[in-house]
Amino acid sequence: MTTLTRLLLADNIRHRLVTSGLPVDVLENDFQRHGLVERDTMTDKVRRSVRFLCIELYRTHETELQDMLEKLHVVPNTVQVKLETIMAGIFYDQINWGRIVTLVAFCSVLAERCLRMEMSYLVPKVIDWVTLFVDTQLHSWIAENNGWAGILVLYDPDSPKSSTSWSFLKNVCAHAVQLSVVSLMR
Repeated sequence: MTTLTRLLLADNIRHRLVTSGLPVDVLENDFQRHGLVERDTMTDKVRRSVRFLCIELYRTHETELQDMLEKLHVVPNTVQVKLETIMAGIFYDQINWGRIVTLVAFCSVLAERCLRMEMSYLVPKVIDWVTLFVDTQLHSWIAENNGWAGILVLYDPDSPKSSTSWSFLKNVCAHAVQLSVVSLMR
């Protein structure tokens, strides 16, 4: 699961950086070092699904994601501990795909902030920390829910029926963002 988790995180961070007009060279070593390539059509489908859901989350909850980021106060010596607090806050009472998408989207926003603050060296570390969290804390739930392919139940990029599930998911994502902000205030 580690390689696919890294691929999904790095792909969404890369997309966020490109659409923000920022360089992505900080990710190139990550893609090469870890062999992050799409291995099959299912991986590509999952990648496109997660990317679409993150884009929608940015579109509908950018302000909340930025508020979360402001409360994080990105500085090199505390970002890992604060990110761990946010991750624990997102999943403190339950795990679901909406919260997982919220985590991926937030990490992309965090990576963008690191680049804008000239701390590009933190971007691969963010990917490491989140991959470790997902693969240790969320692994069982993801495995029980059809692996990463389980997200296709909520949004399948090749199915016209997927928009119905996304309406529900937007509410779940909004709740996850709110929980994360609250966890930072504790």
